[in-house]
Amino acid sequence: MLSKKVKQKRQSNKKPSRMINEIRGAWALAEKRWRIEMRYPLSLLYFAVAPILWLLPQLIYGSALIGGRYSDTLESLTGTSDVWVYTSLGLVFNMFIAITLWSTAYGIRREEWTGTFEILYITPISRITIIFGNALKSLMHNSIGLFIQLGVIVYWYWGMFAWKDLVISLLFLLVCILLIQGLAMILSGFVLWQKQGYRAVMFIQVLMEIVTPVTYPIVTMPTYLQYLAYANPITYGIEGFRNAIMFGTNWLTFLYLGILLGLGIIVTIIGVKSFASMEKILRSKGTIGQY
Repeated sequence: MLSKKVKQKRQSNKKPSRMINEIRGAWALAEKRWRIEMRYPLSLLYFAVAPILWLLPQLIYGSALIGGRYSDTLESLTGTSDVWVYTSLGLVFNMFIAITLWSTAYGIRREEWTGTFEILYITPISRITIIFGNALKSLMHNSIGLFIQLGVIVYWYWGMFAWKDLVISLLFLLVCILLIQGLAMILSGFVLWQKQGYRAVMFIQVLMEIVTPVTYPIVTMPTYLQYLAYANPITYGIEGFRNAIMFGTNWLTFLYLGILLGLGIIVTIIGVKSFASMEKILRSKGTIGQY
């Protein structure tokens, strides 16, 4: 029989599992980016008030266009006349997704700028973890702005929605995070290849916003754009998120959630495989670390 001290020593000598190492690696990357952010307090101050500032121009424009907060035309198209809440919910969801996508997809290029790319690439963690580590910090940072914005909307809309519907709406954000990681890995491979590929990331992001019903109903879009909107996975996220809060949950809400989850899994699988393929090609050419 082994003594208790010997058993404890053997257990302490066991190497942590691969999964634990990946989680630690992702957290270390997120912590590194937070430490850099904390060195610039004015940047943190800006992002503390920016979520509200980003909403104001759209709300002012919408109110000026229809002559107030409420619109009979919007009600006939969507079932609600409240321009402020309809517009704000779309913007909140879209800004959270867009900023997370951009900052995650461009994480590798950021590491090249700071001179840590080569160090990261020889660490014993998955390349996917490098991407997810950058995403983790972005998600944490963006979540602060998200809850500030939602707090303002809840104040406007107080007493007109059920809390369970708010919880279900947040599920759309969680599932959409999976989708965004898949898209980010596809775009990260492109950035790894083209280096200055963030311009392509911004271009794709703008194209996606055109065919996403952020501040306007799908039925107001040209017919050909409506087809593209329904083919756009973000549409199901933003519509499900907004409808769950404003109109409550029904069978269509869960249908949208199921579609979003299915597309998220498919896009994530494609993203992992495409990033691995691009990395393999660049390794064979010896250009993966070229600045």
